[in-house]
Amino acid sequence: MVRTARKRCESGIYHIVLRGINRQDIFYEENDFQRFLETLTRMKSGGEYSLLGYCLMNNHVHLLIRENTDAVSRIMGRTGTSYAWWYNRKYGRTGHVFQGRYGSECVEDDAYLLTVLRYIRNNPVKAGIANRPEDYRWSSIHVYYTGKEHPEKLTDLDLILAMMAQKCKKAIQELRVFTQLFNEDKCLDDNVG
Repeated sequence: MVRTARKRCESGIYHIVLRGINRQDIFYEENDFQRFLETLTRMKSGGEYSLLGYCLMNNHVHLLIRENTDAVSRIMGRTGTSYAWWYNRKYGRTGHVFQGRYGSECVEDDAYLLTVLRYIRNNPVKAGIANRPEDYRWSSIHVYYTGKEHPEKLTDLDLILAMMAQKCKKAIQELRVFTQLFNEDKCLDDNVG
């Protein structure tokens, strides 16, 4: 069966969802989560892309990526292959780690960009594993609110914060308010198998 080409985004910004094969967990231990974040950092070390947001759940991953010098398909291919190689070696297994192709949707305007970021951040709350987005550890929400993350310089904050306000403190405050607003956001996750 021939794969259809993915839609290219004019903005270069994509919401990506990676699922574990058969919806199985892809993160079991703390160092599994950390390794995936390190893989993302390593893959963007040459400025190939910007990571605007993320949330790592046990059996899937949400990423908000802006292409810079490389195509999202190559970025995701290298990231998935690198993590799968490490994961299979660690757990003494072979075969696919991720379920088919990653899901992606174009994010073409500022309003939807903020909606997707809010949706990603609220994923642990929606799943019932956190009361508030900031209570969940494996999310980019912490670097936006505190300026700290590990690995350092993983998430690129400038675009989102500039959309909220000119001054950093005010932008963070506005982002908190926006994240907490009642919403019925529906994004890619609802449509990915």
